[in-house]
Amino acid sequence: GQWKRRLKPAVDDFPAEEEEYFEGQQIKQQGNYLNNQLHGKLIHYKTDGKIKKTEEYENGKLVSSK
Repeated sequence: GQWKRRLKPAVDDFPAEEEEYFEGQQIKQQGNYLNNQLHGKLIHYKTDGKIKKTEEYENGKLVSSK
């Protein structure tokens, strides 16, 4: 298999949403984009589906990481 991406396009004031996952498997990361830049939460997942790390972006710049 290979890595796949699913993109939900931006609508009005809502940013685009993207998920990256291994074909037929668990999601790897999920985040939001505004004007083609990361904006809002980017969530990274472990292979067991639990959250590994959460990052917060504003206009493509990392502002926090937990």
